[in-house]
Amino acid sequence: MKPIISTFKNNRFYFLSLFFFLVTALCVVAIYGGEAVFIDSHEPHPVWLNIFFINYTFMGDGFFALVLAAFYFFYLDKKKTGALLFSSFFLAELIVQLVKNSFNISTFQLFIEQGQYLFLNEKMAVIHEQTFPSGHTAIAFALTMVFIIKSPKRQLQIPAFLAALLLGFSRIYLARDSLLNIAAGAFIGSSCSLFVYVVIKYAGTRSIAPAIKSFFSIHTSAPNRINTSSHH
Repeated sequence: MKPIISTFKNNRFYFLSLFFFLVTALCVVAIYGGEAVFIDSHEPHPVWLNIFFINYTFMGDGFFALVLAAFYFFYLDKKKTGALLFSSFFLAELIVQLVKNSFNISTFQLFIEQGQYLFLNEKMAVIHEQTFPSGHTAIAFALTMVFIIKSPKRQLQIPAFLAALLLGFSRIYLARDSLLNIAAGAFIGSSCSLFVYVVIKYAGTRSIAPAIKSFFSIHTSAPNRINTSSHH
């Protein structure tokens, strides 16, 4: 529990911002429905916003995550950060695929999100029905969470969170995602990075086995103590 508690404590500004966003998103969805904060793709979009968001949303793409992880692992020779980036991305993407396929009971499919649906047609409308949760948002928050954990500068936590949240909004703007999809992606991405980080930290200190042994020894020794005391 210590790595989890220390991680929450050291990155409390990020987690508080995430908690506030998730609670607000759930309240909005509960009041206005699952398609809350929906942007109609048939309305005209400013060209400069289109250009900005089409490029910005790429930072939530799986290819970008792989290149970033490889850049840290091989070029910068930061093995732990590179491994953490890749593992967090892989786990987040795996969970997103499993959740999306849970609505598709016929056969397993690999859902690859397109960058933007500014010009929606019938084929894209079918794809849009399979956007829960937002994969781009999950990857963006997973990568952001890694940098937050690895950075000693606490003042970067809120700006980094807002940057990831802006990418989530780009999915609403470009891909007709809903607020519920974005909130689910943010939760999945952050949770996956936190889980991977704690596992790697436990493995690095080799404290998994002693922790498990200690846990079971406490629970198995409790009945013996009761029986011993009963004889007296």
